[in-house]
This record gives sequence, structure tokens and C-alpha cells, in this order.
Amino acid sequence: MRARFCRTLALLLEGGVPVPEGVRVAGRATGSVFLASRCGEAAERILQGARVAEALALVPVLGEDLPGWVRAGEASGDLSGLLRHAARSHQRAWDRGLGRTLSLLEPLLIVAVGILILITALAVLLPILRVNQGLGG
Repeated sequence: MRARFCRTLALLLEGGVPVPEGVRVAGRATGSVFLASRCGEAAERILQGARVAEALALVPVLGEDLPGWVRAGEASGDLSGLLRHAARSHQRAWDRGLGRTLSLLEPLLIVAVGILILITALAVLLPILRVNQGLGG
């Protein structure tokens, strides 16, 4: 979500969209209704004279580390470039987290499939063994 916001805002700023409108549209581009409304509030703060980093710091999901990237981008004069860099950083973090989750989930799924196969085998073999004992006894 943060990567999509950063990537969209960078693209909009490069296209000449004003910062407040870019923040509003980038918030909607995340697909989160909550984040879109909070970005709308941040856009209003920017229109009222707040710095972009200060306004984004109040948005719960974005306020963790994005204001630092925005301050650095404003200071260097390359806000869209740093937003693109932030998007890549967030994407790498997401990929690492997803990879860790999947590496933990894979052994659990193998064990679960093994248990299902064992239950199926027992469900087939136990009645056969009971019938065999009944005929032999």
C-alpha cells in the first residue's frame, strides 16, 4: 500500500499535478477507503499551508517513515525521485516479508497434506481390516 502510494504520487508530481491533488489521488490509488480519506485530510492541510511531510506524518499508515523521505526530497529538490526510491524500498520490504511468510507456510502445508493422506488411508484401510478380522475370527 505504501509502495503504491509513493509510486503514484511520484508519477503525478512528474506529470505536473499539484502536490495536494497528487496526495489525494495517490491515497485513492491505494485501494483503501480509510487511507484515501486520511490522504484527503492531509491534502487539505497542505492547502492550508502545512508542509507535505508534516501532513503525511498524521496519516497512520504513511506516517512511519514516509515523512523522512519527503523531507529529504523537498530539501534536495527531487521529491519525485525520492518517492520512487521510497516505493522501491517499501516494495523490497514487502517482498522480504512475503518470502518469510511463505517459507514458514510451506512446511505447514506439507504436514497438513500428509495428515490428510494419513486420515484418508486409515478411512479406507480400517474397514477392510475389520471385515478381514470378522471373516477370519
